[in-house]
Amino acid sequence: MFLGKRSNGIYFVEFFDESLFKTRRVSTGTKNKKLASEFLHKMEFRRFLPPVQKKILLSQFEKEYFQNFGCNFSSSYIKSIELSFRQLRDHTGDVNISSMSRQTAQKFISSVFSNAKGASALYHRTLKAAFNRAVEWEYIQENPFKYVKLPRTIKKIPLFIAEEELNQIIKKTENPDHKDLFALAFYSGLRLGEILNLKWEHINFQEKMIYVRNQKGFTLKGKKDRVVPINSKLEDILKRRYKVISGTDGRYIFEKCLGIKYNANFVSKKFKKSIIAAGLNSDIHFHTLRHSFASNLVQRGVSLYVVKELMGHSDISTTQVYSHLNTESLISAIRLL
Repeated sequence: MFLGKRSNGIYFVEFFDESLFKTRRVSTGTKNKKLASEFLHKMEFRRFLPPVQKKILLSQFEKEYFQNFGCNFSSSYIKSIELSFRQLRDHTGDVNISSMSRQTAQKFISSVFSNAKGASALYHRTLKAAFNRAVEWEYIQENPFKYVKLPRTIKKIPLFIAEEELNQIIKKTENPDHKDLFALAFYSGLRLGEILNLKWEHINFQEKMIYVRNQKGFTLKGKKDRVVPINSKLEDILKRRYKVISGTDGRYIFEKCLGIKYNANFVSKKFKKSIIAAGLNSDIHFHTLRHSFASNLVQRGVSLYVVKELMGHSDISTTQVYSHLNTESLISAIRLL
């Protein structure tokens, strides 16, 4: 840490900021060397003092976090954050967040993992993101969840169904709306929330494209708009539905009643009911339709990078869970030997 002088005669202090890992300069605001030297000595003195931490309870921090960023989160992510904070408070009490240590964070995540492996990853991810903001707001010096090590888990291959099984499900579904909704999910790979928020203005029959977009009151998981081409099966479903409605302005493609979209839990339960009626694997759930879309594409030799874009994955590692299905590529590679 030393004094320097700018071309305009004003002194500055140059030092290495370890928190940012770079050299910084701070103006003393004076041309007087004596005053500048006093400024330097004060900075050197403060450097060795422990930083003053702002005090805020976990519940207060959660509230502030939502006030600043809640509008950017989807409803499902908000529920995840609320659950994560609630479980953390149950474990630690409503403590000052500055008292959260690496050990406390690790013990919490490990205790959750012993009972619910999937939940531990969710809590870790959401709390790590939240506590990054606590560091930025100077409530804490470091993020205790940054250093948490999650135990390794066995990655299961996603369950998927073939078109024949989809037809069995549809046969056991009474409501025509539900039949179309299940089929659209299978042939488009859209998430349930994306389907329920899909409006006719997002369909371009001429270009044969579905425009999956962020909307007021609905944010996509990756927050990135994308397009999904309409194949012949999808086109038949959409055109048939389009013909029987009067007026499409602002209308959802699937409506429980005029202008009211379906509830996600309601649709999931109806799908599960059809699965049971068809006598299929009870582990099949609505999201399996999305997995089926990706799995069937990969089995037909479609590139994982193309599948990634169609699925709206933010990272290729998410799509690589389907890589084992591309047996043709593996066979071709071995034949080169």
